[in-house]
Amino acid sequence: SLSSDDEQLLETRAKIIKKRFKNKQKRAVSVLVVIPTRGNKMDPRSMPLRKLRGKILIDWTIEAALDSEFVTNTLVTTPDNDVIQHIKDKYDDKIITIMRSKELARINSKYNETILESIRKYEEEHSSPDMIMTLNIEAPFKTSMYIDKAIHTLQIYDVDVVQSVIVDDGTFFEHDGTGLKPRLKNSLLRLERNNLFKQAGGIRIYQKSAVVKDKFSVGKIGHLMVDNRAAFELKSEFDWELVNNFI
Repeated sequence: SLSSDDEQLLETRAKIIKKRFKNKQKRAVSVLVVIPTRGNKMDPRSMPLRKLRGKILIDWTIEAALDSEFVTNTLVTTPDNDVIQHIKDKYDDKIITIMRSKELARINSKYNETILESIRKYEEEHSSPDMIMTLNIEAPFKTSMYIDKAIHTLQIYDVDVVQSVIVDDGTFFEHDGTGLKPRLKNSLLRLERNNLFKQAGGIRIYQKSAVVKDKFSVGKIGHLMVDNRAAFELKSEFDWELVNNFI
């Protein structure tokens, strides 16, 4: 887990990477942020308009994207008219909205197909972006610092995608039919090289070149470490109560 000292270290690293990014950058980079949400009408578990600490859930993520100095445009894709109306009323033309087809909003639909549809519709009226970032609204405490750092990391390092993660240094076991076995050799020794990285924080960014023939072709994956607050995700009613009453 990350202490306050670790969080400060992550902020310091973000500033260093930002400086390297500006030194290396030869031209302006176009970054499209895509925020997908089904809405409560299509999925009872999806609650983009529910208030979290007095602020509507989807607004936490939208405002983080708008606070970034490196995001070119932010797009919300949803099949829910109420979500679109809220965004138009609150943000006017600062946010692009796309009415997602109900076929792509079904629970068993593929996430990547939704993102690809968003890119296609965006490119009907805008230039093709250099990078595509997806933000998950169920991780509301991500900040523009991490959004910027993800952009910088993708630009600086030779990777196709950058994923936000936390280190999970717990000991994991698998059942082989006879009993539990450590998933990694020597995991009981808790060596640093045995650490597992867990997807968290709801940030992922792709090079546009990773989209080949309407498919994501991801080779090398880079990572973006986030702190515990940014990593927190709303997965249950208990999580909502925890945030609203204690955190």
